[in-house]
Amino acid sequence: MRLVFLSVDKDASGTVEKKELIDHMERLDKQLSRAEIENLVKFIDKDGDGELTLEEL
Repeated sequence: MRLVFLSVDKDASGTVEKKELIDHMERLDKQLSRAEIENLVKFIDKDGDGELTLEEL
């Protein structure tokens, strides 16, 4: 899981932002709508800051 997280966290900030998640899904050729991405982030983002951390996964 850590390796996948690090591959998505392109700026090495320790968090995955929505833009990074969208870019990653596009690289995988996964067609998710903005609403689906928003829902996914809301579901995983336990502290509600709009970014995903490894600990939240």
